This record gives sequence, structure tokens and C-alpha cells, in this order.
Amino acid sequence: MQVNRLPYKIIVALGALLLGWGCVTGPPAHDEQRPAEATEWTPPNSFYYYTEAQILKNRGDTDAAVQMMQQALESDPDALYVRRELATLYLQTKREDEALALLQGILRDAPGDVPTLLIVGRIHQNRKEMAQAKIVYEEVLAQDPDKEDVYLLLGNLYMNDAQWDEAFHVFERMTARFPGAYAGFFFMGKIHQERGEDDKAEQAFLRALAIEPALEGARFELIDIYQKRPDKAATQRKIITLYQAILDEDPENVHATCGLAWYYHRIGEEKKAVTLLRALAETTSENDLVRVIFRMYIEPGLNREGAFIMEEILEVRSDFGNLHYLLGVAYNELEDSARAMTHFKAVPPDSRFYRDAVIQQAFRYNDDGQIDAAIGLLETALSHEPDHPDFLIYLASLYEEKEAYANALSLLERAIAVAPENERAYFRLGVVYDKMERKDDSIAAMKQVIVLDPEHANALNYLGYTYADLGINLEEAEKLVQKALALKPDDGYITDSLGWVYYKQGRYQEALAVLLKAAELVADDPIVLEHVGDAYQKLGEKSKALEYYRKSLSIREKDREVIIEKIESLEKQIP
Repeated sequence: MQVNRLPYKIIVALGALLLGWGCVTGPPAHDEQRPAEATEWTPPNSFYYYTEAQILKNRGDTDAAVQMMQQALESDPDALYVRRELATLYLQTKREDEALALLQGILRDAPGDVPTLLIVGRIHQNRKEMAQAKIVYEEVLAQDPDKEDVYLLLGNLYMNDAQWDEAFHVFERMTARFPGAYAGFFFMGKIHQERGEDDKAEQAFLRALAIEPALEGARFELIDIYQKRPDKAATQRKIITLYQAILDEDPENVHATCGLAWYYHRIGEEKKAVTLLRALAETTSENDLVRVIFRMYIEPGLNREGAFIMEEILEVRSDFGNLHYLLGVAYNELEDSARAMTHFKAVPPDSRFYRDAVIQQAFRYNDDGQIDAAIGLLETALSHEPDHPDFLIYLASLYEEKEAYANALSLLERAIAVAPENERAYFRLGVVYDKMERKDDSIAAMKQVIVLDPEHANALNYLGYTYADLGINLEEAEKLVQKALALKPDDGYITDSLGWVYYKQGRYQEALAVLLKAAELVADDPIVLEHVGDAYQKLGEKSKALEYYRKSLSIREKDREVIIEKIESLEKQIP
């Protein structure tokens, strides 16, 4: 069975199970007594209610168990085991605050009570109150230093917060008390690595392996250390031996097979690399390959390595459509668009990545100026999935780009019909309405986006700018744009919108300051430059206004007549 390369996460989970809510002590044992000669009724006592509560809990009737345990506590308010068990029942019924209050009361009466501390620490962890959890677990170890699992739990809390010195001290204490605790040596090795102490890390991992020879994670860490060293024969032997040891334990280990194959390729032993990968293709499911290759190579950005491995596997299993998609992603990252497109095209409609592959191809066609090819591709994809919102929305955006607004509108209405909560469809709809000069419809669509997503910065900005451009609702426009800017503080277009709102409000000096900032953020936008010119003109600085109008005209492709008219008018006014 393949073992996770970062076993400390597993160990944390095991620690959680070991320290679960049921980790409590039961009631004290009672001496056996001879039955009374005469039977006379006695009222139920705390132990009776406690036992009944346990029976109810085991039957799954937690609410009734809580009520019965509360009666047990009423009968014996000082019984620690009852208070602790009631706290665990509160936790099971999501009454965390009541549980914590009860547990804190126990600790006031019995400071240092380890079972109670363990539950309190768990509550703090669940609440993401890690500083308090660490304090509690330190107290547990002070009271009972033989809690091996708590060392692991506490050490990992420190590691998760990059408190390497504190974590190392915990694992040092653990290994001093438990010399056979291989996990402690493993984590000490991880901390040495974080500190850049590879030689010390190597010794720690070797110590862990000496105690637990099947510890796969330690072998992988040693491989990483050795691969940083000069590529000498001795180092090569160590790396290959470590990989082979993993495969001897687990011949189907995808991680080790891919790693060893890449290493063979790296040192020029191509035949061995190819043999390993092609055998892997025959024996391993596509899902396992995709999962491991993504985690090992694509996610950390090792795209060249991943591409080599996938190419060899696809030589044997060209039908692995999901792997074609992943290889396309790798080539995209390597900026090899031709190979990326080849593999995206090989993803069949029944692949779970088909939609993503289609979108990737459409983006590439569009970026290359082949908008008709992108449209044809998406229309073909819609024949396979007629109601897929992403295809409908993206195809609509392409028609919008071609100014075929009726086509775009029809597609967006279809998208909204099948996905009425899709704010992206409403946003594009609002943009299309705006370009069709249907301002009221555009405003209504943008309002719907904000209903669906109150923090949709682009919709807030679009609506605010529309109001400002129309000269209406200027106070509301300012609030909308300010909110958008709070969500995207360095966005040049939203900054321009705020400046334009100020301009429409007659606050020209404030408008100019904001618009100049917008022009710094997006220096190549003709509308922003024109707005700066408008503000300068209102402030009587005609030469500056003319300067910005000319800048705007130099990069303007549409509506040039408007800016030319402004320039000609100013040129007549300036001597």
C-alpha cells in the first residue's frame, strides 16, 4: 500500500482519533454487595443515570443521553467523570460553549486533570485557536509526559505555524523519552530541512529508517536531499537504491516509479526510464496517474518532468483523455502552445476535463486572432452539451467581441435559463445591453449580479460608472464605486470610475487627483487619458488638457471623432 509522503499529516489525524471526545474515564468501581434480604425502593442515583445515558448514547439517541447525564450531574454535582462525559455529549450535540464552560469548571476544581485538558485542547483546535491549544497540550505533557501521541499533536501544531524551534524542542523531548519513536526523528529531519540543515536532516531520516525500515516518507525525503548534491556515482547509487527499496515494498507505487523514471532520464539511462513508464501505463488506472502526476509535478510547477512522464505513458495509452488534458496544461505552462493544443484536442467529450479542454482551446484561438475558429469549436462543444453555462457564456462573449449582439444576447438568455444563479451570465448580459444602448436593461442586469454576489467588484464598478456617465444617482454611484475600490484597491479602471464620479459631481480638483492615479495604473487606456484631459480643461489648464487628449488619440481605435473635436477646439483657444 502506498504511504503518504508527508506522514505527519496522517499522524495528526491519528492523534485526533486518539484524543477524541470519548476519551474519558468511567465511574469508579463499586464493591459487590450481597442483595438485601428485604426489597425496598430506593431512588435512582448518579451512577444509575450515568449508565442509562451511556445506553442511550450507544443507541444513537444523543439528546436523550444529554438529559439523562444532566440528571446524573444533579444527583452528584462533584463527580468529575459525570461532568466530563456530559461535556463530551454537549460537543456531540454542537453545544460547544456549554461544554467548554463545564470543562473549565472541572479544571478549577481539579487543576491539571489530563482527560479534561485533552478535550479542552481539542475544542481550541476545532475553533482554530491554536495558541490556546498549544498551551493546553504543553500542560498535558507537564502533567503526564508519557503521552506519546500528544507530543506528535503539539509538535505538528508548532510546525503548521512555522515555529520550528518550538516544534524541534517537542520532538527532542519525545525521542528522549521514547527512543523508538521513529515519527519524532522523522519530524526532526523535516525541521532540519526547513532550516537548510540537510546533513542533519539526512541523519535524522536515517535514524527514523533504522527504527522503522518501511517508512516510505523518510526515503523520499532522503532522495530529495541527495538529488541536490553533485551527480556522482555514489549519489546516484543511493538515489536508485532508495527508489528501489520503496518499489520492493510497494511495486505499484506510482510516485516512486515516476520519480525513478525521471531520474533515469536525467542521468541518461533512457531505456530504463521508458521501460518503467510504459510498464506503469499498463498496470495503473488513469485516475491514479492523473492524481499523482498532478500532485508531484504539475501543482509544484515541475512541468518539464511531468511532460516527459506523460508523453511516455501516452505512447502506450493514447486513450487516456484526462492525461492528455494534464499534458496540455503542462505544455501551456512551458509556453509550448502548439503541443498544448494537440493534447487539448485529444481530450474526448466523455472526459471529466472535456469542458476545460474546450475552453483552453477557445482561449488560444481567440488570443491568436482566430475568433471564428473559437466560435466553431464552442458551437461543436454545445452539440455535446447544449446547456453548459460556461460554453454559452464564453461563446456569447466571442459574439459580443464581433459585435454580433443579438447572437450574444440569445446565448446569455439560454445560460440564465439553465443557470439562473450564475452571476457571470448576468454580468455579460449587462455589458451586452450597454453596448446595444439599452441602458435601463443593463442597469437591471448589473443590479441582479449584485443581488447574487454583493461583493462583485466589477458589477459594483460598472453600475456606479454607468450612473456617473448618465449623470444620475451620483451619491449612490460614489458608494458603489467606493465599495468596488475597497475590494480591488489597485484597480486602475475602478479608480478611473471614482474620478469620473467626482468629475460629474463638479469636484474637479479631487477628480483630477484620482484620475491621474488611474492613468498611472493603466497608462495605455484612451478613455482614462481622456478623462484626465477633461478634468484639466474644467480647471482651466488647457495645455495640460491638450497633452492628455493627444495621448488618448494616439492609442484610440474607436470613436476618434469625439477626441479630435476636443483637440481642435482647444487648439483654437491656445495662442
